[in-house]
Amino acid sequence: MKRTHILLLCILLLLAILAGAGHFLLKPSLEREFADRVNAYFTQQGLVPEKPIETTVSPLTRTLTIHPFTIRSNPALRIKKGTFEEAQLTLTWQGLLAFSPFESLVPKTGQIPLLAKGRANGLTLSVEDAEIAIHNTTASKASIDALDLETLKGGKADILRTALSVEAIHLDTMTITVPAQDKLVITLGPIEVTHATKDKVGMCVIENLDVTENAEKRLSLKKITQKNIRLYTEEEWTSFAQTISRTSPAAAEAVFDLLMGETPLVESTVLEDITVHVENTPLNIGSITFNTKKNAEQSLFSIARVTLPTKDIEKELEEQTGQTVPLPPVLHLTFSLSSNKDADKNYRLAGNIDIEELLSIDASLNAGISTLKNLEKEIQTCPLKNLRLRVTDKSLLSRAALVIHSNGSAKDFLKKEVAGTGLPKLEAKLHSFIDKPGSIELATKPEKSFTAPQLASMSEEQIFQSFTLTVTQGSEDLDEQVARYKVTK
Repeated sequence: MKRTHILLLCILLLLAILAGAGHFLLKPSLEREFADRVNAYFTQQGLVPEKPIETTVSPLTRTLTIHPFTIRSNPALRIKKGTFEEAQLTLTWQGLLAFSPFESLVPKTGQIPLLAKGRANGLTLSVEDAEIAIHNTTASKASIDALDLETLKGGKADILRTALSVEAIHLDTMTITVPAQDKLVITLGPIEVTHATKDKVGMCVIENLDVTENAEKRLSLKKITQKNIRLYTEEEWTSFAQTISRTSPAAAEAVFDLLMGETPLVESTVLEDITVHVENTPLNIGSITFNTKKNAEQSLFSIARVTLPTKDIEKELEEQTGQTVPLPPVLHLTFSLSSNKDADKNYRLAGNIDIEELLSIDASLNAGISTLKNLEKEIQTCPLKNLRLRVTDKSLLSRAALVIHSNGSAKDFLKKEVAGTGLPKLEAKLHSFIDKPGSIELATKPEKSFTAPQLASMSEEQIFQSFTLTVTQGSEDLDEQVARYKVTK
């Protein structure tokens, strides 16, 4: 047993000696190699160090430390100065060997794991118009294609900006200060980026975006979430900028392709809990959503629950009409637009505006078009069917009647206003709506189909030959509503 123990001890001692020897033999060459790469990378990004950046490498722990350095002035990028705080990176064994004399052990094809994890304490930049500070950035599981790795080793460190695939990036906070603009300060963070590749980002989440001016809050945004973000190349962005700089159909098509084309820039964007301060009045928006699939085959744009105080609106109405119109303390507005392509390659287009306390409007139609890219042109010739427009009154008519006709019966006044159409059936339905405001819906008859110009040129009689008008009465008489809202000055 003693011999076995001695033998194991000798093997362990030998391994320790080999590891130690490897550490001290590899350490100088790795530090030179990584120092060259780190200096090249920052220089190629325009963050030129005042003196060469120093690095420390521990082969045993696979740790690369980038020591703090000062960034010198770079007029081309409007950089006055900057500082980079210490960063520590834990490399994979393949990432370490790729820059060592044993680089032949690293595969020449496929994705090469480069980084296990990393942390950068911070970066501050002073540019001509602003101060930028980034605090505490971490990253995990970064890899690079073998061919791009060879390019990197060949001296083009700038390729790291576009070639790395990273599983997750976390940034604590970022602050942008613009002293010349009434002390404008923008803060945001934390920021989370996941599944980032050279041409796509799986998800980006930005929290707590705040904008202040002279220490007064102007904008706050709780959260921004974006999914499936396409990363355009520099050449693609240049081509796009050149196209939209010219006023032409091509410019509109380029914007459509960017936002809703075959490969949209972002498939899903959600902004949550937004507050805008306008003249000391806060305007709150519950959320703004934009989702789209390729060529807008399924898309949604919505603004949910805009909270708008009505004090100033009431005051302006009173000044214009001489009438006091009581409005709810706040209005809550929701708006949406959507498109869906069906199996017959028709688009179902729909829209909704809802002011909870006043009214809602719903509209939809089927358009026989293959793409929304040239909607403005195609809508003139494509067949339209299944048109539907529904308006639901929630007190708007009674409040408006109070302004227009403050004395006598509002019902009688409004009925006189709609008289004389020559269409008795229409007048009867409108009278029914006026008596007890509820909802009124205009919809095409099932067999009817027409183009936009045909619809625009229809006479009233033709409209009612092609459409049905449905009125659903509410529960309260119009004059009773008016009496309830009427206020004696």
